[in-house]
Amino acid sequence: MDVRGQTLGILYKKYREDDDKLQYVITNSSKKVFVRLSADGTPETRSKNNKQLFEYSKAQNIVKHLPKTLKRFHFRAEAVPEVLLEPQKPTAIQNDHYIVNKDITRWKEKFGSCGDVFGEAKQREGQLLTELDIVDKEFLDILHIIEIEKPKDLYGGWKEYKRIQNNREKRRMIKDELLIIRNVIQNINPSCLERERIQKAIDGLMNRKYAFRILDCE
Repeated sequence: MDVRGQTLGILYKKYREDDDKLQYVITNSSKKVFVRLSADGTPETRSKNNKQLFEYSKAQNIVKHLPKTLKRFHFRAEAVPEVLLEPQKPTAIQNDHYIVNKDITRWKEKFGSCGDVFGEAKQREGQLLTELDIVDKEFLDILHIIEIEKPKDLYGGWKEYKRIQNNREKRRMIKDELLIIRNVIQNINPSCLERERIQKAIDGLMNRKYAFRILDCE
């Protein structure tokens, strides 16, 4: 390669290096409409205040593969002079020094205590269902005794009557307690009362983030 060719090669290499250092925007001739990529990488039109900066190769690749709906705007990649580049502003801020007040943390134990009561009620429901099954079986036994055994005298009949009465009263007490318990536990989501879940919500207060609203206007 002659000296002239080597010189051109060096100049071209330097030109490419300078391109890689510059930042580029994708805009049209009016320079009022710009292209930026959405979260899923789809090109979208935006105003100047919401433009996006690209490296040279990426900007050229985006322009080359723009959808037909955007090609009619005749977008092109243009270098942004370094003096015009603005420092990137943060898109969100996070509060890392927030201290949760005791008025908030106390609800962990208060709701947790409600969760304990809920668990006790749920356990009691299971016990009552078992007792109800036993009482119903006892009633069937009484009926079959009356059906199969010899007729009773007046005193014997009174005793069977009392057995049935006691059985029905016991059954009614069980069903009434079940009614009150189920009136509550069937209308509550127990996971909302778990201490671990409440603590997780409290922890979230200490890592709260705020995403800046970006006005899409000139």
